[in-house]
Amino acid sequence: MSYPDSNEIRQLTQKLKDQEDISLEEANRIYSLLSGERLYTTIDPNFAPTTYKSLQDWYKVVACKIEQGFRGNFIFTIVFSDIDSLNKLLLPAHQAIKEHGTFDILCNVIRVDEKIYSALPFKHLFAKMLNDSTSKPYYKMTSRRAGMLYYPIEIDGKTYTAGGLLKHLFSCCNLRVA
Repeated sequence: MSYPDSNEIRQLTQKLKDQEDISLEEANRIYSLLSGERLYTTIDPNFAPTTYKSLQDWYKVVACKIEQGFRGNFIFTIVFSDIDSLNKLLLPAHQAIKEHGTFDILCNVIRVDEKIYSALPFKHLFAKMLNDSTSKPYYKMTSRRAGMLYYPIEIDGKTYTAGGLLKHLFSCCNLRVA
């Protein structure tokens, strides 16, 4: 995979300013800089200063769009992390989400019990966990990306979202969120 360079990031930043969003593929390209093998070179301003500066500008514009109430694929470029240097880069977007975000953007964990899990059509997305206090299993789906409820998921050649599948499951089973 080729990663976007500073010029492409600047072009996408301008596109976001002008058109209010970018494509899912473009969002995935920006995200690719903040995941996997590329992460530590991207977030080191000494190693890739022009890329770092372009990403700083990108996340400032992302923050402005969130503050203005826009939602779209650009949300998927925001990463939740424990890495201080990455969080420093993402600070404007994180602050905007904290102040102006909604549950659908902030949600990065879905936790269900065995009953719900047994009815899910996408079990492979969940990891089995054990409750320390009761030793009962539960199942958890996590994402490092903002907006996981609306990120497209391919299942059997069809495209879904976690939020859409859960909403359908809850409506079919007459379940309520506690």
